[in-house]
Amino acid sequence: MTFESNKRRGAPAGGPQSGAGRGLRLACAALAAASAAAALRLAWAPSFGTAVALGALTATLAAFASGLRYAATGNRMYRRAAYGLGSAVAAFALTLASLSAIIAGEFHARDGESEPVDYVVVLGAGLHGKELSQSLKRRLDTALDYARRHPDVPVVLSGGQGPDELVPEAEAMAGYLRSNGIDGGRLLLEDRSRTTEENIAFSKRLMKRDGTRDIRMLIVTADYHLYRAKLLAREPGYAVLGLASRSPLAVRANYTVRECFAVARAYALAVIGGADG
Repeated sequence: MTFESNKRRGAPAGGPQSGAGRGLRLACAALAAASAAAALRLAWAPSFGTAVALGALTATLAAFASGLRYAATGNRMYRRAAYGLGSAVAAFALTLASLSAIIAGEFHARDGESEPVDYVVVLGAGLHGKELSQSLKRRLDTALDYARRHPDVPVVLSGGQGPDELVPEAEAMAGYLRSNGIDGGRLLLEDRSRTTEENIAFSKRLMKRDGTRDIRMLIVTADYHLYRAKLLAREPGYAVLGLASRSPLAVRANYTVRECFAVARAYALAVIGGADG
């Protein structure tokens, strides 16, 4: 087929050997390599963030491949497919980036130092049998530092017992704080919750209201988790503060992706709940 006939059929000037065609081929090769690496990483160590990355890479690869086919044949179906997939990937990436930025705003939260707090609430993060997970130990160490400097503030420990755990998380958390010098009389154990929503709701039931003023609660949890925890805790009658425990960079990056979806779900449920009301 001649160059002129290609132009009459709507093919872009130049073909697969043009600069655009070569660029698309290189992009497809790079995306294919990245997708393969993500797939191997997912098989070796499953994680939510890697699964999302694999899906985004595959969708982008499909969009670029469609663009390459359009560059080669001029078939408008491939152009529409590339445009649609590319737009979807761009919208997904923009949403993910926006939510990540919102969540990251709580990474360094250090509330509760210059204002009075009625309760500290430490959210659970899993046990290995009876042993604290590293994530939970980081949260407890952050809470321990605060509790030592504010000896009059009661501490709510929130966490139930999972299928692979030999004791409730709250019980193991209390043991750790007592072994590090915190008076057991300050500790309030909430040992039934299994989700962040239940952590918040069940912990509030242990709090006693002093008069008509708002209860000031300081939530201690992982940096990537703090935004959603505070979001779920906000309601009339409560002033919600946050104290973030620092996570390793790789852990924070992986779980921030997961939190984006959890935050989106929380927003959606809030909208649905508002509409029902």
